[in-house]
Amino acid sequence: LQNSPYDIRFIDDVTCQHLCISNLGRGEHDGVTPNKVVQAIHKDFHHNWYVDNLPSASKIEDDNYIITKWTLGFPIGYVNKTDHKSYIHNHVNLEIDYQQPDMNSPNQFNIVQFRVEPFSIQHNFRPLSP
Repeated sequence: LQNSPYDIRFIDDVTCQHLCISNLGRGEHDGVTPNKVVQAIHKDFHHNWYVDNLPSASKIEDDNYIITKWTLGFPIGYVNKTDHKSYIHNHVNLEIDYQQPDMNSPNQFNIVQFRVEPFSIQHNFRPLSP
């Protein structure tokens, strides 16, 4: 297990938290061996995240359904049915449900559910200036 760089606090909704910019290697091209990330997506690899020893559930949406899967982890990406290219889930919505067990202890909470909704957004980053 590894700690994540996310800064999560109770009663503090965060709309966007930028963590990193990373080059994952070459893209997919005909006649070229796919990089390790593309291979992992094709093999249906998953992230396994935990919060307070609770495993994440996957919240997956498509054009017709919203499905919550109570399985360990969530897929690192998907293969597009139209262009057959692999896309990494580079964004996540974290939904953490909690309760306050004792109203006399305003700073104590118990996490009761942890869901991750992975999705992909295309970005066009400009190089950072030194």
